[in-house]
Amino acid sequence: MILQNPSRIFNSHLVNKQENNNFRCLSYLNPGDDRVASDNPFGTLGVFKEVALAPLKNLLLTLEANELMLLFPLSGSLSVEVHDGKPYNIEPEQLLTCLHPKKQAVTISNSEQKQSSSYLHIQVSGISFPQDGTAVHPCHIPQRNMVSTLLEQPGVQLSIGVFDGRQKGEYQLQETADGIFAFVLNGAFEVQDRLLENRDGLALWDISTIDFEALSENAVLLLLEI
Repeated sequence: MILQNPSRIFNSHLVNKQENNNFRCLSYLNPGDDRVASDNPFGTLGVFKEVALAPLKNLLLTLEANELMLLFPLSGSLSVEVHDGKPYNIEPEQLLTCLHPKKQAVTISNSEQKQSSSYLHIQVSGISFPQDGTAVHPCHIPQRNMVSTLLEQPGVQLSIGVFDGRQKGEYQLQETADGIFAFVLNGAFEVQDRLLENRDGLALWDISTIDFEALSENAVLLLLEI
């Protein structure tokens, strides 16, 4: 029997949705404001959302000092400019990280002319990387039916796995004081005896290892440990 650890499920059809002619956004942490800490089980995870940006449109945001931003493209291509620096172009199977010691203005643009570009947008506060700055990392998944690390830095680890139906797996947290946010990018999973369907999220804490099982073919699970 799997013990029920403290948790919170974020059903995709119940999260905060915003939509206009420029973008569509699903915010998972809070009903109205990404930064309302009282509704967030993780103190450092300030933003977790999926954004679809219309062709040739852009979004402007402010990144606080020592706040890590992760952009993970799902479709299309993006151009990201931090303050007055050079633009960084990213596409699926790449991950952009951005962390600076001072507050920065960030512009995210869809460089596609005819289609929307969608991506995951994550922000984690209080992070100290060995090197500040903006970088693009490759995100190839070397093998199916296992969890692969996309990013491993002090205070944050991002992992992903693609699984066949009925394949089981586990993930051991690097630090016992950390929490984990599991997000289903495709298909369905049972995670710690909880059903998660496409685009559902699950926050878990006070836990050292999580167990999961894919309930569909080509199921994709993203794991964010903070």
